[in-house]
Amino acid sequence: MGQLTRTDIYFRFYRILSLVVETGILALPYVTDACVLGVPYRDTKQLCGAVIKIRTDGAEAKVDLARIRADLAGSVAKYMLPVVLRVLGEDEQIPRTYSGKPIKKRILSEFLGTADWFPAEEVPEGVEYCGCGDPAAADSGTRKAWDFGGVR
Repeated sequence: MGQLTRTDIYFRFYRILSLVVETGILALPYVTDACVLGVPYRDTKQLCGAVIKIRTDGAEAKVDLARIRADLAGSVAKYMLPVVLRVLGEDEQIPRTYSGKPIKKRILSEFLGTADWFPAEEVPEGVEYCGCGDPAAADSGTRKAWDFGGVR
């Protein structure tokens, strides 16, 4: 596992701290390595994306975007949950520099299939995308704008 790096992801008017999301993902018992990054998207500036490596002992059930979002729901604010996910195969590794930092441009192109903008209309093979509506829409109650920042 490499070094954690803090980068802000800007999704519409939300600011997502990638370090918070990455720490939450790495705390999951079936994840061995992860990188959370902003995925460029023309409609919302960036999407919260994650590339993860899971344990290969076979004891875990299928790991997909829905499971990651459900498992993170108690520890990460809803608006910070990833909407793009790529689970790496056994022979794949997150590319890192010699100092352990993820090479995000390479991750975007090699694993998420994007160089400039995420192709939401034709999601690359192996990548999961759950749409980019309001990330807190599932709560659809009477919420105020300041509730989305974690202040309740």
